Amino acid sequence: MKQAEIRADTIHSSETLKTGQAEARRQRGATVGLALVLTSAAGYGSQAIFARLAYAAGANVPTVLLLRFVMAIAVLWPVLLLGRRGKYAWAVIRQPRRFCSLLALGVIFAGNSIAFFSALTYLHTAVVELLLYLYPGIVLVLSAIFLHERLGPVKLIALLLALAGSALTIGPPGSVALPGVTGGRVLLGLALGVSAALVYATYIVLGKRLIAGIPADVTGAISMTATALVFVAGALAGDGARLHLSASAWMAIGGVALFSTVIATSFFLAGLERLGPSRAAILATVEPVVTLLLATLVLHDPPLWFQIIGGVLILAAVVLTQFAPQAATRHE
Repeated sequence: MKQAEIRADTIHSSETLKTGQAEARRQRGATVGLALVLTSAAGYGSQAIFARLAYAAGANVPTVLLLRFVMAIAVLWPVLLLGRRGKYAWAVIRQPRRFCSLLALGVIFAGNSIAFFSALTYLHTAVVELLLYLYPGIVLVLSAIFLHERLGPVKLIALLLALAGSALTIGPPGSVALPGVTGGRVLLGLALGVSAALVYATYIVLGKRLIAGIPADVTGAISMTATALVFVAGALAGDGARLHLSASAWMAIGGVALFSTVIATSFFLAGLERLGPSRAAILATVEPVVTLLLATLVLHDPPLWFQIIGGVLILAAVVLTQFAPQAATRHE
């Protein structure tokens, strides 16, 4: 009898120990995931800063984008292959439909990059970054139209917050543009900023269907290769890209390519595996906060008070979207 009790106590203690170890591993994983996603957000949030520094050092938009993606795939593909993930990429390449889908996503992302980085030459950094963060609201609308997802009350409130935030972000006509940018160039900058959000939202909505079942690192490597090829073709066509740059321009572009692209993307995907999509997406809203802080400290380009309020409303809409119940899909 005593031996049976001792055996039962031993089994219970062993199970308690295993449970405690599993919980400790889960907590460590969550902590690592938190650090990864926040680092990723810092990387994405600093891309506008690196771009503005590159422009100030003499680089133009075609040059920054060409070198950003060429440098990025020069790192991503060796990492993929050395990590023995090449077989997954080859499996996708052997399926023409899926391969072409990823290439198409890469071309669409090139459009987002052109709009975003071009808008930075017309508008203040904070304005461009906050306009980009309209994309979750646009995703809601596009998903309702094309994926037949229902817009519940929570999502509608998020949309209204995003619209109110964007109105405050734009503010009076003279508050959004860089010094010397006037008239139609201001409207062009605003159009580019909104277009960046629209194209990115389109990229996300299409990606929900096109990349299903494909590993994230493979998706990133193949689609980013297509993005790079767009800018290589532009350079060959004479879009103004040039490689004769100052050391400071090369450093800034290297920052965009490595920290704001390779590290930001890789760390986000790694954090996503540990935290799940909702928590990772909410933590990623740190990105525009990083941009605004760096724009103030590095570029001496702080946001105005009403733009800060607008940014808070836009970020509130993003967070609210993550908490919205998943609507059932309607089948017509």
